[in-house]
Amino acid sequence: MTGRARRTRAAIDAAGPLLSRDLALTAAAMGLRRRARVRRVMGASEVLDQLPLVSLSAAVALAGQASGDRSLRGAGLRMLVGMGLASALKGVGKGLVARTRPTEIGERGEHRFDAPGEDDGGMQAFPSGHTAGAVATVLPLARAVPAAGPPLALAAGALVALKVVRGDHYPSDLLAGALIGLACAAAARRVVPAAERALR
Repeated sequence: MTGRARRTRAAIDAAGPLLSRDLALTAAAMGLRRRARVRRVMGASEVLDQLPLVSLSAAVALAGQASGDRSLRGAGLRMLVGMGLASALKGVGKGLVARTRPTEIGERGEHRFDAPGEDDGGMQAFPSGHTAGAVATVLPLARAVPAAGPPLALAAGALVALKVVRGDHYPSDLLAGALIGLACAAAARRVVPAAERALR
């Protein structure tokens, strides 16, 4: 066992029962990176970055506008608003909570999950902004195009799971991000129609 692996194991052992399960699941997922097929697809999770999600949202809104499909245009607007809210809220979360990224545990020799947050990318695992953004953008589109819902959810779920395999996040980070995304999608569902009515 290497020094890095020993430090990671010590960090897992030092965590409480729930956290140690979270860390152990992450370590197991990161072990999948040894497989060539997994390494080839790991970069796909970058599709969940802010720019691609905003671009998708804008494209949906523009497609709806161009085709006269008010449902699609509304979905695109809700996607944009939801994504903006999700980005802001995950930033607040990262500012309040410091959590060691999985890839950093072996280097730092400890797992921190406490307050206050730190302006250090290696300590900003919680919550997952990619998950928050994915949920906030996929949900309005799935509502507008129900047939696309299952494949969209499956694709987004697979891409989000890759963040654990990459060592960027723990499962609990994804859960927190998903809750943020759900809240932001719900808020956008209320805000956008109200704004459209006010602008008529």
